[in-house]
Amino acid sequence: CAALGGWLAHWPLAAAIGLVIAAIVSSAVTYGLRFGPPGPVFFVLMYGLAGTIAGPKSSVSLGSFLLALAVGIVFAYLIALLPLLRRAERERPARPFREIIPRIWFGRGEQELLLRVAIVAVIGTIVSELWIEPSRAYWTVSSGVAVIGLSTVRRHSLGRGLHRSLGTILGAALFILIAPLGENPWMFVAII
Repeated sequence: CAALGGWLAHWPLAAAIGLVIAAIVSSAVTYGLRFGPPGPVFFVLMYGLAGTIAGPKSSVSLGSFLLALAVGIVFAYLIALLPLLRRAERERPARPFREIIPRIWFGRGEQELLLRVAIVAVIGTIVSELWIEPSRAYWTVSSGVAVIGLSTVRRHSLGRGLHRSLGTILGAALFILIAPLGENPWMFVAII
């Protein structure tokens, strides 16, 4: 997703189409393989961030960005493997690979989630491209996927949507209150 997002960022229409494709394909993989939360959210975010960080308006090359990303991923895996330094962890029986990553299967719930993501990706991209800011369409799509793409229970999705909306409103209000205080460097340090 990062490589595709960074590469397509030079062509706005292709980047918008790529965003929809990245959201749908990453959703199909995460739902089909039962990855669980956060599902496809970070794949969509990485697509958009790569286009922003290594896109046409940036001095960062796509290769440099992908290298930094790879180093970060390797570091995260090394941290995740730290428990294996303990003998007790190494002696635990390993789970079979097919249990950790089962074959792709789409039940009714996965199909519903995939359809929701497709609708959110298309509508979110179009709305962002036409009325908000095209280079930030991934914000709209990833937020939508975070709300509707984790549970088939509509009540859960509605609750997530309300929490996200209220959190955004409260965060914006807090920013409006403290932003003027940040002009003084010492006050800025105190706020942080």
